[in-house]
Amino acid sequence: MTTPKWRDAWKVDDPEWIKERKREWKRVLKSPGFLQSGATKNERGYIKNYFFTGSAFAPELPEEEWRFMRYDPDNSPLPVANSTLFEVWLSANQSEAHLDFIRARAHELTYVYSRELLCTLYATHMPEEGGIFLEADERIYRFFTPTRFRKKDYEGVKDDEFNRLARNRFVRFGNAIQMYMVDTFNQNNIAPVFLIEWMDCVVPAFLHFVAQGADEKSYMHNYTARIDRAVGVLRNPGEFECQQVDFARNLVTGFQKLDMPMKLSQLLDPHMAH
Repeated sequence: MTTPKWRDAWKVDDPEWIKERKREWKRVLKSPGFLQSGATKNERGYIKNYFFTGSAFAPELPEEEWRFMRYDPDNSPLPVANSTLFEVWLSANQSEAHLDFIRARAHELTYVYSRELLCTLYATHMPEEGGIFLEADERIYRFFTPTRFRKKDYEGVKDDEFNRLARNRFVRFGNAIQMYMVDTFNQNNIAPVFLIEWMDCVVPAFLHFVAQGADEKSYMHNYTARIDRAVGVLRNPGEFECQQVDFARNLVTGFQKLDMPMKLSQLLDPHMAH
């Protein structure tokens, strides 16, 4: 059986490469991205095989068994949920050309499901050592485009559904936004990467809250808590890391530049002064 060219990055005959891969696998097993992925026991076995060999199944299996497992290395290298996510993260080949290859063959629904998982993970897991996907957090986030949340990027989605999705993004990412500005700086929090997308959600999320008749005091906390925290950082810049100060400044400036409904503007103006 012919081995796909892209699997050359898996140096399975190099003892040092295997040794390093084993060390890295121990980190993968403890990472939030792996633990919270929802992968079944069988799927975790496939992921492990892929990590070490570039194949979900042992490469030496006879062709009949590969066919029985419905495995096509060029079209379906990892038969698990969120397969594209795991490929981007765990592939031994991290070249842009290979990432383009993965992107070209991925099904559109793969992006939808993976992106929802990412939203939840990035919003709720901020490990002190290593990222959610170890050092691959930003690469994975940027892979699953768009990294903006604009109506033109969601053609065919009705306004009320778009606003609902924006509300989900806004609330989920808001926690990571807030935590980036706390006293103890966590460099593994990639909030600066998705700050622009979060800002895109400010107005449509507000429109959703209003349309649903949500309690104003309750939903406005999602706005004012983030702004108040950012203003606090800007008032006491010497107490924070420079990255946090820059982040806080970008957040406040972003709000100031938004074209907001008058009601939202009036509710936020008292919190903006610093």
